[in-house]
This record gives sequence, structure tokens and C-alpha cells, in this order.
Amino acid sequence: MRDKAFAALGDKNLADGKVAGKAPTYTITSRETYTEGDNPRIAKQIKGTYTVPCFLTKGCAAGGVMTYAKSKKGKFDSIPIQQGTMQAEFICRIPRAALTSPARPSLYGHGLLGSPSEIDAGNVDDMASEHNMMFCATPEIGMSNGDVFNAIRLLKDMSNFSSMADRLQQGLLNELYLGRLMINAGGFPASADFKNGAGASVIDKSELYYDSNSQGGILGGALTALSPDFKRAVLGVVGMNYSVLLPRSTDFKTYESVFKPAYASRLERTILLTIIQNLWDRGENNGYAHHITNDPLKGTPKHQVLMHVALGDHQVAQVSAENAARTIGASGRFPAYDAGRSFDVTPLWSIPATTSANAKGSGLVIWDAGPCRISGILTACLEDSVFDDAGGIGNPPAPIEAITPTMGRDPHSRPRSSPAARQQKSDFLKPNGSIVNPCPVGRACRTSTWDY
Repeated sequence: MRDKAFAALGDKNLADGKVAGKAPTYTITSRETYTEGDNPRIAKQIKGTYTVPCFLTKGCAAGGVMTYAKSKKGKFDSIPIQQGTMQAEFICRIPRAALTSPARPSLYGHGLLGSPSEIDAGNVDDMASEHNMMFCATPEIGMSNGDVFNAIRLLKDMSNFSSMADRLQQGLLNELYLGRLMINAGGFPASADFKNGAGASVIDKSELYYDSNSQGGILGGALTALSPDFKRAVLGVVGMNYSVLLPRSTDFKTYESVFKPAYASRLERTILLTIIQNLWDRGENNGYAHHITNDPLKGTPKHQVLMHVALGDHQVAQVSAENAARTIGASGRFPAYDAGRSFDVTPLWSIPATTSANAKGSGLVIWDAGPCRISGILTACLEDSVFDDAGGIGNPPAPIEAITPTMGRDPHSRPRSSPAARQQKSDFLKPNGSIVNPCPVGRACRTSTWDY
């Protein structure tokens, strides 16, 4: 699919690492310019659509599936039939700093069943402004807000699950096309909407990057394994293997209320999630993990990945992130935990330690929001919603059982909201970037909510 789609742009040799051929066709649908008084960090937001080859039925709408032609030998082709084209949405936000110095362009991967509008979150605007990065995003179709009703339909009848797995693959292609649009000389860099008052492009098109959080990290490793255009990716609060992490996630509670009536037995639900993972693998990290870094797919460069993990995350099981790190060959930042902040006998088992304060390669860093406390005073952890209402912060270590953590305040958003973590991401997302240690020597990394 990828090779066929890029060949349609005129780039028939992805292995050479060159941005060849034309840019995807696009249309600007809205533009919003901010004064410094309106928004001191962001100068402009641009929305639009772009054309992508469609490999699903139903015009690539939710519920569409891939179909395959039969070869003369009676076997099915490995590439699905192209069903015309689709219009994918995009949103880009240009930092104010880019008006005087071109910004690093980066794709942004949104959260669970979310939307590209998440790039206007405060932490993303902070990252853009502090480090002069232009983020663009598109719906991660298959698991975007436009897929909620299909997801509910599938939970009632898992025999239809291929529609989610197939659309996730189309979503990966959409993101690859948006990345190419961001750095192709005939794409956004040539548009007046992406130029400053002097007529110069606000985009440094020499390198493309990827930054993400939550679902954007869980799908982002798959995107990284497929990308010919970016070589460095940050996977924030990342995991892999939805059949492992969903039963351990607070996000699944609402959807499980639909799943349970259709499949009453817990054993049955567990087996079903394991079975459908074979399809889910086509669209998330679990199916691509061995090819994300040093064993690339054909026509694809090697990649380096920085993984940020929230200790005791309520939404993405920490164990799934560590599984991903072991699989891709990432090193770990040690000490991973302060005393009493892990139940592991061997912290980050089988994950080697980073060898320097400016490490090369791929790595995992655990960020700790600290133990439960109210007004700075240590206290017993309460259920998440009750603890939030009481003004509490902090959370227990990740459980060793296959259960959903619900005590304390969910630390899921804490790493990306911490200036030190954003600085580490920026240091990594450079042509010759490295994993710079932002934390005191001999201490675990803490989020900005827990002082040393």
C-alpha cells in the first residue's frame, strides 16, 4: 500500500531516502492568525484536506474493509484493491518563533479515539513554542473520534473486527502522506499560508519528526516502522498489544459495559481479545515492533525512538511499554525508580542501562509524579475521582497483577506537561540528536509535580 501510494506521487524508490516526486494534493479550508496578545506561543492555525489513495470499501468511511483480487493461481493478492481516493483532514499550528527562524516539522499522534484538534493542547503548544516545532495532525482513522460508533458495533459482534484493523492501516498511510506534504518542496513549504511576512517558509523541510502521546504512541511505532521520511520518533506514554493493555486501562471501562452483555464470560472476552490481536497487529506497535529500529522494512531507513512512560499510568499499562522497549532494543535510564516506587524485583528487567548522559540509539525513560499527597503532605491514596476532588496528586507504583490501577491521580499526562521531559524530547528530535539525561545523577526522573 505504502509503496503503491508513494509511487503515485512519482517517488518509486523510497530506499534512497530522497523526497522525490510531487506533493499530495491539498486544499486549505481555514486559516486563523493570532496576535501576540491572543496567543503568545502560536502565530497561526491552518486546517485543510489532502488526497490519499483509498484502499477500503465505503469510500474509506468507518466500517469499510480491504478487499483483495484473486491471482491466476487462485490465490489472493497481498495488496488490497485501491478504491479511488479519500480526503483526509489536517490541522497545523505554526509557532510564533517560526516567523523568524524555520520550525522543525513534526507529525503529532493523538489519544484514544481522539482527533487532530488535540494539537492545540497546552503541552503541545508549549513544546511548539519552547522548541520551535510545527506540529501537524490528521485523524488516526480506525481509532479516531469518527470511529466511535464502529468500535461500539464491534464490541457487540467481534466478527466485524477487520473493519477497525483495516482502517487503522489506511490511517497509517494517511499520516505518511501528511508527513510527505509537510516536507515536499511543492507541498506546505511552497504555500503562502506557511510563509512569514517576508515570504520565507516557516518550515525547515530538511528533516521530519514524529511526536505523540497515548494512542499516538501505541500506533506511532507502527508508523515509525513504515516511515521513509522521518528517522526519529518520540512515543509518549506508550505501550503495545491492545489485548494486554486494554483490560488494564481505565479507558476501557466505558467500552467494557458494551462488551460484557455481548460476551458474558470473562474467559470468553479474554480469548476474544487475544484472537483479534492477530488483526490488530496490522495497525499498532505489536505487529511492527521488530522492525521499528534496527531491522527496518524494505525501502525504509533505520529509526531511533525515545519512549516516555508515566510510572503507574492508569490508561496505558506500564508493563506493555517495557515489553515494547525490550522488543525494539531500547536502553533504559537508570535509576528508573526512587526507593519504594516499584514492586519489581529487577527494575526494567532485561533492558540495558543507557551508557552515557548523551546516549545514542533508542531509549526508555520513566517519569514519576510521586507518591500520593495533598498540599504536599503524604497521604493514603484514594480512588482517582475522589482524590482529584480533594486536590490530591501522585499515585502508587504500577501493580504487578493484571488489574486496572485506579488509586491516586492518573499520571498519564504528567511527562508531556513537564518542561524537563519536553527538553529531552527536543534534544532527541534533531538530525544528530541524543537522549540527554535531564534528571539528577543517581535519582529517578520526576515530573514537574514532584520536586526533588
